[in-house]
Amino acid sequence: MASSWLTWQCQMVSGVIRGAVYSPQQIKHGGSLALWPSAGRAEAQLVAAANQALKKNRVIQFSKITYGTKKQRLCDVIACPIVKDGQVSAIVSIAFSVRSEPQQQAVLQLVLWGGQWLDTLFEKHQQNTEQLHEYAITLSEFVAKQPSAQTAAIEAVNRLAKGAACDRVSLGVRSGLTTRLKAISNTPDFDRASPLVRRIETAMEESCDQKAVIAYPPEPQSILIDHAHAELAKRDGHRFLLSIPLYSAGVPIAALTFERSGEIPFDHATVQFLKSITTLLSSTFTHKIQLEKPLLAQFSSKCSAVISSLLGKKYFALKMLCVAALAFVVLSKIVTASYTIGAPSRIEGSVRQLIAAPVDGYIKTANVRAGDKVVSGQTLAVLDSSKLQLQRQKHEAEKRQVAQEFHDALALQDRTKIAKLDAKIAQINSEIELVDILLKRSTLSAPFDGVVVSGDLSQALGAPVEVGKVLFEVAPLESYRVILEVPERNISFLEKGQTGKLVVTALPDTVFKLTVDNISPMANSNASGNFFKVEAILNEHSNLLLPGMRGITKIDSIEKDLWWIWTHRLLDKISLFFWSLGL
Repeated sequence: MASSWLTWQCQMVSGVIRGAVYSPQQIKHGGSLALWPSAGRAEAQLVAAANQALKKNRVIQFSKITYGTKKQRLCDVIACPIVKDGQVSAIVSIAFSVRSEPQQQAVLQLVLWGGQWLDTLFEKHQQNTEQLHEYAITLSEFVAKQPSAQTAAIEAVNRLAKGAACDRVSLGVRSGLTTRLKAISNTPDFDRASPLVRRIETAMEESCDQKAVIAYPPEPQSILIDHAHAELAKRDGHRFLLSIPLYSAGVPIAALTFERSGEIPFDHATVQFLKSITTLLSSTFTHKIQLEKPLLAQFSSKCSAVISSLLGKKYFALKMLCVAALAFVVLSKIVTASYTIGAPSRIEGSVRQLIAAPVDGYIKTANVRAGDKVVSGQTLAVLDSSKLQLQRQKHEAEKRQVAQEFHDALALQDRTKIAKLDAKIAQINSEIELVDILLKRSTLSAPFDGVVVSGDLSQALGAPVEVGKVLFEVAPLESYRVILEVPERNISFLEKGQTGKLVVTALPDTVFKLTVDNISPMANSNASGNFFKVEAILNEHSNLLLPGMRGITKIDSIEKDLWWIWTHRLLDKISLFFWSLGL
């Protein structure tokens, strides 16, 4: 409908380059109700104008907009929203050759006038759709109120014959592989052995067997078998036939056959409408047919359905999947394995020596950084000792002055002054000795052979440091320990002496064996939850490992069946949840 209207509208305006009709829902995804011509340029300009018109809810005009592959052409674009009951039902967008302002207004008036006609078409289409829906629901409710399946079938075919403008409508019920005619429109009684009834039943079986809607005469591209429909049309004089199966759980349980002898075929819209009606009627007839069966037959039918669903070919893949799942569960309860506990781990030195600043001062040189290997006595860094040198010189000067006074007192035999000056000289010597110790300590040295775990002063030369500030940490090379962070849910499965394997991130292809040495009784917490620190020792020393490396450790614990290993964590959570509820 939109395409036909747009073709007419664009042909009414001279110089139209491209036209389009959009719905408010489709335009958000770049789709259109209609385009004229179907292939061409300036579509992006039409979409942009239509979006603006929808957003501002008013007419949008653009003059001299570039379009084309190289943007060398110009056009004018207008976009008009079609408003119904305060809501935008469509947007018309047209691109045409450049023209003056009065000419643009003339084109706009023509489009607005045509838009009113389009709005009328939309309204009429909506009314027809609503009437069809109301008819289908009313028919379904009326049939559902009938006391028996036979009465419901008769009322359905009579009303459908009138509503679908058919000469005859028939309904047959499927029984096994055959179909038995149950009702014919405007025919209260019929001979079930007559050739006409047999031909109608055969046509219905043809539709049910193929699980398809069969229309006769068929469309040229149709691949459906319609010999029974051709025979029925030939023998009974009805030119147009239509058979539609009624389904229950995907299985045809009945069929409706419509016959017309005039010049009006079953078009696509009619077929779709009749299919929607049969969908509504399917559940009604299924329910009524089941209710009219004897109790024993109903029970037998349900048992057969269950058995056939279990043993039949339907859902074969699902059944095989269920059998495989059952076998998998049984095997997992039989086969046992070692329950492995995994935990993030890090390597630490068994001893860590802290190298701190002995005095307040400044960093003069830095010879190592974190990760460097050092030997005992190797200089790590040197602090600026200028201040200490000045202090020593000051104390030396004071010592010389006091020594001179001491000699003068000796000459005068002033015993009191000699005692005081002797004590002062001893004090100055102590201060000089202290300065010498600090001067010696201003050169920071490695206490033993090892590796620098932390500390990098190469980027802080000249920076001030305070006394006691830790500048380096040194760990021995020959003695490491592994610290495991074991989640609290697994700590009960660990014991001292259990063995495991460690893989560090830096060496993913190398496995290191270890043994649990100590389990901390105190819990810690992090973002992942509570955990316990567990210490383990490496069974063999390796030069590849360095303090600070991280990895994953797996400890072999108790023997359990595979089902318990895979599900115990979930089952424990469920048990704890129900216990918290008091169950």
